[in-house]
Amino acid sequence: MANNEWEIHKDEIELLYIQQNKKLSELTEHMSSKGFSKTKGQYERQFAKWGFRKNSTLGRKIDGEWVGWRVDKRKRLEGKDSELVVDDGAVWPAPKLRKMLQGKVFVSTYNRLSRAGEPSPPTPEGLQVRTPRSPSSQRLFDPFPASTRFLWSQSLPWLRFCTLMQPELEQESALLAPTGQPSWALGIGLQSNAVKAKVMQLLGWIVPWKNLPHPLDTDIDSRISATLSVLMPEQFDEQHQQLSMNPIYLELYILSNNLQLHDTTRRSEATIRSRDERVIEMFRSLGRHKMKQFTNLLPRKEPTIEAIAEKLFASAVRLSDVPIVKMLLEARMDPDRLIEIYNSRVRPLAWAAHIEGDKSLKVMEALLSHGASVNKIYQREPTISAAIRGNNANGIRLLLDHGSIVPLHCLAEAARKVNLEVFKELLGSCANLLGLYKESQGTVNYRHHRYFETKISFKGYTTILGGAAKSGRLEIINLILTTCPTIIHPQSVGTLEGYLSPLTLAIEMKQTHCIEPLILAGVDMEVADDQVTLLEYALMVHNLEATQILLKHGARINRPLAKCKFRSSALHWAILYDHDEAIEELGQAPVIDHAQLIAQFIALGARLNDEYESTPGAVLGAAIQMGDLRIIRMLLDAGATVLGSKLEIIGSKEAAEYLNYRGVLQKVLQTGGTKILSSAMFRRDLDLARWLLQPELLDAATESNEIDYPDLMNAAAASGDAFLIESILNFGPRVTDAWLTQALYYIENEKCPTLGLRRLLEDFHGNAPTAVAFTGFIDRTDLLQLMLAAGVSPLGVPTMPEYGWRRRDPDYPDNPRIGIRVGIYMPQSALELVVEGDSKSCLKILIESYTWSPALIGRALALAIYLGRKGLIEDLYRLDLDANAEGSVCTSTLPLYTEEEISEEEMGTFTSLQAAASKQDISLVQRLINDKQADVNYPATGARSRTALQYAVERGNKELVRLLLDNDANVNAPPAHYAGATALQLAAIKGYLSLAQYLIRIGAKVNAPGAERKGRTALEGAAQNGRIDMVQLLLEAGTSIRDDGGGLQCRRAIALANDHGHNAVANLIKLHHPDWDERSDWEVSDGSDAVTAGDKDVRITEVRECPRSLQETSDATRSDEWERFIDWSPLNIC
Repeated sequence: MANNEWEIHKDEIELLYIQQNKKLSELTEHMSSKGFSKTKGQYERQFAKWGFRKNSTLGRKIDGEWVGWRVDKRKRLEGKDSELVVDDGAVWPAPKLRKMLQGKVFVSTYNRLSRAGEPSPPTPEGLQVRTPRSPSSQRLFDPFPASTRFLWSQSLPWLRFCTLMQPELEQESALLAPTGQPSWALGIGLQSNAVKAKVMQLLGWIVPWKNLPHPLDTDIDSRISATLSVLMPEQFDEQHQQLSMNPIYLELYILSNNLQLHDTTRRSEATIRSRDERVIEMFRSLGRHKMKQFTNLLPRKEPTIEAIAEKLFASAVRLSDVPIVKMLLEARMDPDRLIEIYNSRVRPLAWAAHIEGDKSLKVMEALLSHGASVNKIYQREPTISAAIRGNNANGIRLLLDHGSIVPLHCLAEAARKVNLEVFKELLGSCANLLGLYKESQGTVNYRHHRYFETKISFKGYTTILGGAAKSGRLEIINLILTTCPTIIHPQSVGTLEGYLSPLTLAIEMKQTHCIEPLILAGVDMEVADDQVTLLEYALMVHNLEATQILLKHGARINRPLAKCKFRSSALHWAILYDHDEAIEELGQAPVIDHAQLIAQFIALGARLNDEYESTPGAVLGAAIQMGDLRIIRMLLDAGATVLGSKLEIIGSKEAAEYLNYRGVLQKVLQTGGTKILSSAMFRRDLDLARWLLQPELLDAATESNEIDYPDLMNAAAASGDAFLIESILNFGPRVTDAWLTQALYYIENEKCPTLGLRRLLEDFHGNAPTAVAFTGFIDRTDLLQLMLAAGVSPLGVPTMPEYGWRRRDPDYPDNPRIGIRVGIYMPQSALELVVEGDSKSCLKILIESYTWSPALIGRALALAIYLGRKGLIEDLYRLDLDANAEGSVCTSTLPLYTEEEISEEEMGTFTSLQAAASKQDISLVQRLINDKQADVNYPATGARSRTALQYAVERGNKELVRLLLDNDANVNAPPAHYAGATALQLAAIKGYLSLAQYLIRIGAKVNAPGAERKGRTALEGAAQNGRIDMVQLLLEAGTSIRDDGGGLQCRRAIALANDHGHNAVANLIKLHHPDWDERSDWEVSDGSDAVTAGDKDVRITEVRECPRSLQETSDATRSDEWERFIDWSPLNIC
């Protein structure tokens, strides 16, 4: 705790004691005036811990001669004093710097004159000489001139609220003034710097502090005020500077405008709960009488009060605070309004229903007593599904007592969750027990071989018996069979595609104990055999016990003969059964040997020579692929002859030798060609690969197949074996860049020796940009130097290999399957991959050894800035570069492959200036504009891209905004095509009120359209994010909400506000549209279906009560009627 107390004041102490050279007595006096009282000895001990030395000298790494020369030149030619900034954040003020250089660095008159015409020597890395800031800039930074200070409209919801709350107004409003300083109060104007430091941390989620230009040389009060000047309107001039606000007002403003005091990128139960507790504590600190007075103000429909109340209501519901929930409901709060949970929204009743406990039950009772709808649907889910998921027995009974319907899919969920007695009650309330519901398990990858996987999609319709089988609870299965025995023969199965039998679900979920009871009850096994038979399912999930049960009860092994090829067969899956994978999945060895199972299949008449769509295409080919001699022998002895057209693997050398002995190998090689040899080398089965290089075997492989030289050479390079590489080179292929890259890839990720690479380099001549790029990406200077010494040129455009760029993750050095993927999209030079790998040594070698075009240097610099490669920026900046060259990155977390097209939402582009603006590097932005002629208005071209000004506004950095505007930045630059935004739209979305006001003043268009895809207008963005004061500002600034497109914008904004739980914002917009038709209130669906400006697939769903007629339908079509009811209703609003 003591250390934390010191750390809070470290920046200010360093500024006063080290940079401003204050005496220790002056420092202690100043800090004591701020409530931080420590003795001289305590300060000296802490200085020792921090390494603060008053009379220190320039470090050895600092070039004193250069510093002296630079300081002298600035003073002589420009008349400027200088201070030195070191890359570790230390600042040497002018007086201290002069004293330190005195007598140590002397610049003679001769040197001055003789070097007068020479350019300044290059700036050493990590040093900057600059003009000292003025005291006023250290106190508070405000980049906007006095002429732009705003006279705020008194109709802003916040200012109306402040006026209403003034004690000299109505007596009931006066009672709301807080009686004390609760622990949640955000410390503005308080004496405790510890509280202020916490405020800075919290406000940093709104305006990121770590990138602000002067984090160390301004005091805490000034930094807080600087942030507030971005966010809040002022009631009177210099209110923020005087810090005279009541701290409760700051919390209320943040609450009313939905500004998040936590990291919204890591939203979790803990962060939301912390915010809720702070809100509730704030409200309770007012006292019971004042809380009552607050709720009495709700009928006034004051926007800020309404916004605060809805946030308070949401917090109270989430925390199950019964008194506050009741108080707000009695004040006519809508019990069905949406509340936020993590990254979604729910009805209050649904949230309370999913929590088991007395408090949540009382919240449910309060909501229901005030008219909450039991059967209102949101996101396809009725309220009772939440109670079922939470296993809230009392909540379920309460909802049933209030007439809740029970859809089949909810009953199926209950089969897994609730106890038998509750399930009986739900079963009795379901009017459609014989119906079907949609079951979707998604796509499952079944790994049936160490190199192959098969994707099976479990989607379709099933009965409630299927849901019970999925749960594995025999007591539920027996109850359902007793209640409705005819359910074992669903009448509408024949008219459906994708019916999922209870047996299928039991096998898929590994509920083996349920299989035999279902069969004995009469569930038809043949009906269950659809695209994949029951036996195939059982083998796919490595369940040999289930396979035996199915065989015992007569499950069919062979499909009926047909003209078309089937995907696979039970025997095919049995052969591909991987014993090691089964142990890994099941956690124990299977009880039955799968070779015995195959013998059993053969004895039962399994067909051996069918051809299938799945690799390798036949059962004998599958056995050869697995390399199991027992099974190969068994199949050959039983008469198997068909290999399959997709056979490309022989599983082992022993298998190959046995096939040769049986006279089958020649046919295998003729079928698979050189792919057989390639697969052995790729798998690094070197014994098999060398054995297959026998001339007569090579002749057989190439007799009827063309030699795939690239595939062979890539495989040889991957093996890292010099003998294999030499053998393949004897065929005559020319070594390529791709083969070198393949060898490097396996050296890095599979720890192959470098002998193979060295052999490849002996026969290589020309450019290999991909291989060179990869050495930089993995930061292997030794491999780079090896290639350059062999005459390899790095020039040219790298090609992304089919396996994707990857280097070993340092956290998992011994696991080649876990790696760091490349993020750069379509690199144009090796330099870009070197930047991605952050290899300073490789970059230095390449820029010193070869000449690169300005465009390529510019792309590399843009990427270095964007990726935060600080050690590389200056190395690139010194070169001749095009500052307007674009770098590109892929924002997807998936690996990149050349054969896959990158969707536009996965690709972002930026110039060096845009990247610097996004990082808030003001110094670099200024240098790029002045030194490199960077285009301030270069358009935002990639997904989620921004112009430099748009980045500055998005970061809330007023100084950067002013710098760019002073350099003629276009305030109305159009947004990027995908998820872009104009400067004003970004200010509106973020809630930066004063920035938005300033942008409007200088001509920002309030009605500018949003991005063509995934875009928002300024009004829509503000409404969606709950920025109620921003909405009022935009409406007063001329935002159109009626005809000529304005009506559409109004409709969108209201829909977005309502769907995100900001009803007060929606009501405020309606107040500006007096002829608004309440019947046009709609909700916007979540996720990809959310309303976006310009989208052609906008989908909106109306909130409707479920018709009771659906409860009375008893036939199998009721499920489809339910699905049609809850499905989205398309509304053509584009």
